[in-house]
Amino acid sequence: MPGAAPNGLTLTINSDGTATLAGTPALGTVGTTTLQLVATNGVDPSATQALRIVIGKAEQAPVAVTSTAGTALAALTLTTSGGSGNGATTYAVTAGTAGCVLSGDGSQVTAAKGGTCAVTATKASDANYNAASSQPTTVTFGKASQAALAITPL
Repeated sequence: MPGAAPNGLTLTINSDGTATLAGTPALGTVGTTTLQLVATNGVDPSATQALRIVIGKAEQAPVAVTSTAGTALAALTLTTSGGSGNGATTYAVTAGTAGCVLSGDGSQVTAAKGGTCAVTATKASDANYNAASSQPTTVTFGKASQAALAITPL
């Protein structure tokens, strides 16, 4: 049997003429591997069969936006939890009443006034994992503080 099963998988030849492929592919094994199976019974020719094993990318752990409150006119740095792998995280503002816009490098949101906005985070794919997006998360912005007023006599 030339070739070897990908890391994390074991090909076992059973005594009843069958074989079992079992296990969980290890990270870094995305791709295609071909094994050459050879069956012999003492009479030539031996039978050969190619076994093609295709390992796809895994799904990431769920992604969630964790920064959910800020103050109008002040940039709120967005944070997430979850996800898998090392893909970059990006954000999108999808709706709301606070006039939210992404600022800075796209990882901050600024609201024009008190209210809410919906933010979605997407963690990009990498060599082992597919991309994943959070559900829209409501971020609430309080009104900005009013500066003290001073009255100057004329």
